[in-house]
Parts: sequence; structure tokens; C-alpha cells
Amino acid sequence: LGLARNFEQALRHCSGDFIALCDQDDIWFPEKIGRLVDQLGAAALIYTPVQMIDEDSNPAELDFYARRDIQPVQGKCAKALLFDNCILGHTMLFKRELLESALPFPEGIRAHDQWISILAATIGEIKFHNQVLSQYRMHESNAALKNREKKKSSSGFFRRRADRNQRIRKKYQQQQALLNALCGLTLLSKEDQILFRSVAQTYSAFYRVTRNRRLYDLLEKEGDDFVAISKNREKALRKICRGYWGGIFR
Repeated sequence: LGLARNFEQALRHCSGDFIALCDQDDIWFPEKIGRLVDQLGAAALIYTPVQMIDEDSNPAELDFYARRDIQPVQGKCAKALLFDNCILGHTMLFKRELLESALPFPEGIRAHDQWISILAATIGEIKFHNQVLSQYRMHESNAALKNREKKKSSSGFFRRRADRNQRIRKKYQQQQALLNALCGLTLLSKEDQILFRSVAQTYSAFYRVTRNRRLYDLLEKEGDDFVAISKNREKALRKICRGYWGGIFR
């Protein structure tokens, strides 16, 4: 089924008033659920920061946000979550009624937690509770193993380039799938429907260029709305608007 479809099937069997996602071997603190339920209030979804640990449960030097140079967002922040995501699935708790709009997950999207968060910020509001209540386990040995395998073959460079190009292509396809899914949401205001449709069309029509200048101009007009997660506004805009060939040759 894949990651997203597995979560979708599990969510279809949820019957409680509040839902929290659990990812593999990540660790929840005992007070997590009670604390988030108490703090949720009128919001549709609440989430927390997370402490990163290695395979031996040793804390990482940098937290999740510092490693990616991002920051948490809250409120009606659907635009901010469109091109990036600061909400890890196992840190969130949301109200069950959100599933009425979130399921089924759109075909081809990259991350189920990003989709759920966008829906929560569209239907209601998202709340950030600034207390670490879980630990996220990194598996750096897997990455190291891949690096060792890459060095085994003299043709490794060309294989890495082909794999990288394939990942870039898949990333653009997943982003386009998310944009297309949002364009079909009747939950959006008429103003946001027009804006998201314009963003989707501009992203699709010019994605093969080195830099999508039209998308850059469109997003820049919205101020910080689409890049609120990033601590570096200009860097975030350049990353979003890097066209397919810009990604291939960077």
C-alpha cells in the first residue's frame, strides 16, 4: 500500500473523538495525549516540537527546526504548508471530524501529514504547543550504507545522477498532485480558490525552466504567506521557484 495508504486505512478505523498518529519506533512521552487534548481548545489540530535522537536514543545536537532552518506556524496557515511542512505526523493530534474532508488522501501526494495539516488550517485553525512531547529517531546508518554502496561501482556517478534526476522529477509530480488536489477543494474561500488555481497553473506551465519567474512574482505578492515556515524568505522563494532544469543542473 505504501506509507500514506497504510495510514489512510488505519484512519478509516478510528472511532475516537481525537486522533494521534504513531510512526514506527518514534517515542511518545506518557503525558503527550492528555496534554494535547487539554490544550487543543477550538483548534482543529495541535502539534508540538520534537526532539531528534539517534539509533541509540542519544539526543541530536540540533532539533528538527534548526536542522532545516524552519520555524513552526499556527492559525489559518494553509498557504505556508503548501510548499513545505513543519508538522511531523507523530507530533500532531486532531479532531476526528477532520477526516471527513481529509479522506481519501489525494493520489500522488508526497506526505499524508502535510495534507492533514493543510486541511486543518483550511477548515479551522492549527495550534502550536511549544513543549517537546515526543522523540524522532534518525537512522543515519542507512544513509551511510547508501554512501558506501555508491562508491563500489566506477559507474556510480552516472547512477547517482540518474537517481537524483528521478527524485527531482518525482518531487515535482508530487507537488503538482498536491496543488491539483487543493484546487478541487470546495472548502476554500473563492479568493483562495482563484489564488491556488493560479499557483497550480503557473507551477505546471513553467516547471521545466531553470527558474520559474512567474511563480516567484505570484508568490512574492502574497508577502510571507507561502514562506512563513522558512527563516529565510528569499532562500525559500528561490527554492520553491527553482524549475526542473534548475534542480537538475544546480
